[in-house]
Amino acid sequence: MNDPEPLELPDLDALEGEADALSRGAIVAKASPGRTGKQRRHLRSLGHSLKATVQVGHQGPTASVAGALDRELLQRELVKVRLLESAPCSVGAAALWLHAVTGADVVQLLGRTLLAYRPHPDKPEIRLPKSPAEDG
Repeated sequence: MNDPEPLELPDLDALEGEADALSRGAIVAKASPGRTGKQRRHLRSLGHSLKATVQVGHQGPTASVAGALDRELLQRELVKVRLLESAPCSVGAAALWLHAVTGADVVQLLGRTLLAYRPHPDKPEIRLPKSPAEDG
């Protein structure tokens, strides 16, 4: 039997430096490419009442956290992730890391919480406002 190749995880320290150099708005823009402000605003309104279902603890973002987020995104498409006080990284670095690993768009950073969105590959349930490119 062949073992699957281990997942190549981004360097959290490098992402921490990148996140420190960016504002929260710039981090959201970088972690949600292709989403318009109107689409991010719509997703934020849908996520307002959600409870955080994924937590990043004292080990920081790990492959198991990415797996949990991946499973939640397949079920719900829109997921809140909470960084505990013991997390060794900033919410910005965690957002960039989770975006790189899961392909989810991070549409909001608020305190130690982030809101991640990824449409279901077969049956997307959340309908986003059209972008100007789709109108044209």
